[in-house]
Amino acid sequence: SIRPARITTSIGADTVPVLRKALESKSAAGRAGAALALGLIGPAAREAGKALVERLSDKDAAARRNAATALGQVGFPAGAALKKLLADKDASV
Repeated sequence: SIRPARITTSIGADTVPVLRKALESKSAAGRAGAALALGLIGPAAREAGKALVERLSDKDAAARRNAATALGQVGFPAGAALKKLLADKDASV
């Protein structure tokens, strides 16, 4: 999912609505990849912040980890939601 994420970042903010929708994918890899791509887009993807916060409780560790990282990259204030991840059962998160 890194390659599509890099391609998406070259497209920029125009892809944010599609990536926000992809955060709801049935595929864990799709959700994790969408979060990664949104983070790589950076502040132009800030509007996806609420959807990224929702992914912090995803059943997939990679989706949770990528969403947490993306929140910082897009500049969305989510301190309280991120604090919950300190107790995550997966140390990689």
